[in-house]
Amino acid sequence: MDYTVCSKVVNYASEDYKYAFDLLMQFTYENPHRVIINDEILDEYLKLAENNYVIKSWITGMDYKKYWKKLTPKDKENIFIDTCKFSSDKKIIVNEKEDYSESDYLGLDVFNKDEAIEHLKPTKKVKNKIIQKGKKNQMSNGNNSPNSK
Repeated sequence: MDYTVCSKVVNYASEDYKYAFDLLMQFTYENPHRVIINDEILDEYLKLAENNYVIKSWITGMDYKKYWKKLTPKDKENIFIDTCKFSSDKKIIVNEKEDYSESDYLGLDVFNKDEAIEHLKPTKKVKNKIIQKGKKNQMSNGNNSPNSK
């Protein structure tokens, strides 16, 4: 999945490291999630990284892993909204949903910073456990299974 991450989220993460580590750094791990950038978005991130080593580390990690997805929209009135609308997944992470008007979000999947943390958490693998009791248990499946008749 590709996500557009608003600079307000990155700015907030530069002040509250919970969001730097629990949200932004999630994108540097092995998973299918990518952050959409273009020159304008990257410039916004780099400005925030100038005086913040954690944000600088996030950008360095994303560069190193090549986990950015470059995408430049035709319209650039609001670079984050327009980039998200131009993307195929149309997912945007905002600091607070009130950051933009409701009409800006039409057609987009919008996550505030806290929802995004929950959304990006890796799913846990659950082991199936079969408990059999008794001596003549039978388990089978498929077209020729005695249980399918």
